[in-house]
Amino acid sequence: MGSQSLLTLGGLTLVAVLTLAANRAILGTYSNMLETQAMIACIAEAENLMEEIQAKAFDNVLAVTGSDSSVSGQQPGGGKGKPKGLPPGIAKKPADFTPPGLLGRDLNEWYPFFNDIDDFHGLQKRSWNPLFKDSLDMKIRVEYVNPKKTGQAATTQTTAKKVEVKVFTEGMQDTLAVSRVFYQ
Repeated sequence: MGSQSLLTLGGLTLVAVLTLAANRAILGTYSNMLETQAMIACIAEAENLMEEIQAKAFDNVLAVTGSDSSVSGQQPGGGKGKPKGLPPGIAKKPADFTPPGLLGRDLNEWYPFFNDIDDFHGLQKRSWNPLFKDSLDMKIRVEYVNPKKTGQAATTQTTAKKVEVKVFTEGMQDTLAVSRVFYQ
């Protein structure tokens, strides 16, 4: 009878170990699924913000003049209709654009009423994530980049601005970064 009890105890131990391993696998899969859903929600929110940014003028000097020739993210001649073109003598060279040290909103501007891309620089935005009943926290950075090598930051004004949106929510272990380059 002693050996039968030992075999029963061994069998129960084996079942417990297998059950624990199966539960870990299920929990790991569920955890990965939740993180993937959180990432999808973050990407969607970041892309929505990028679309909002794309609708703005490339630079304040272009927004102030009322010119819409700098449909962000597109080369001149692209987009809906035909661009009006720049008024004579206004922003024909990058030196006319906002200096790198002054990127960000002007004193009289508040989100969501920005008029150009670099107004978003430094913006921290929080939006609601209905899937997780939690908030998505976003931080936006705008910088000039070399138009031919967009991975290279520029120290002076150029015809290309890189926008990076970093998004975080409690459902993710890491921060997600989405970036896009817009051209004048």
